[in-house]
Amino acid sequence: MKCPLCDKPVAGNYGLGQHFRRHHPGQLRKVRAAQCEACGKTIKPPPSAKAHLSYGAKRRFCSQRCHGLASQREQHPNWKGGLILSKGYKLVRVGNHYEFEHRVVMERVLGVKLTPNLHVHHIDGDPLNNDPKNLVVLTNAEHQKLHPEHLKLATKVRMARRRAAKKN
Repeated sequence: MKCPLCDKPVAGNYGLGQHFRRHHPGQLRKVRAAQCEACGKTIKPPPSAKAHLSYGAKRRFCSQRCHGLASQREQHPNWKGGLILSKGYKLVRVGNHYEFEHRVVMERVLGVKLTPNLHVHHIDGDPLNNDPKNLVVLTNAEHQKLHPEHLKLATKVRMARRRAAKKN
């Protein structure tokens, strides 16, 4: 262990306490003053010197609530930008909720919020390829023509009857 003020090696918490009393009198409280990483409040150190030295260095948050808020997804120090998938599509955080990334990309390209009756189609069929060049906005009818396999059985039967009627 090293002294945080002068970087001299010391033996554990007891040695650090002795070192502070001898070489840095009156500065023990100044060393471990910290602020909460989530809300910025000052973290109150414990009253005893030994507890102060061992406890103050480890405290990063003023409460369990702040620790929980700072440890969620993007705020967690180990977050690597992982995928959140729903039905094979990537979700991204927008404000305090999640939206499909392909819709967010097209909204930014077009500069308007997409209505629920508009579909964003992936040209290459890869739902994770959200490059604007690979996306096109379609109406519900146009999208169903591209993906007839997603139609309900009743709709497929009705369309087959119409085709048969046109032939006769």
